[in-house]
Amino acid sequence: MNIQLKIFLKIIAIATLIIIAYFWRSRRISFRFAAISIIIVGILAIFTLLKLKK
Repeated sequence: MNIQLKIFLKIIAIATLIIIAYFWRSRRISFRFAAISIIIVGILAIFTLLKLKK
């Protein structure tokens, strides 16, 4: 279980970096969409960390 959660956290971190890099390069897409995407990824990360503690 711990290995799967660590892999999941790495995927979330990579996804966050990709989202930030993508919106940093192309500012055509609205900033709101970028912010919402980052918030969703953050919520998933927090949820995963809460599962890790339990």
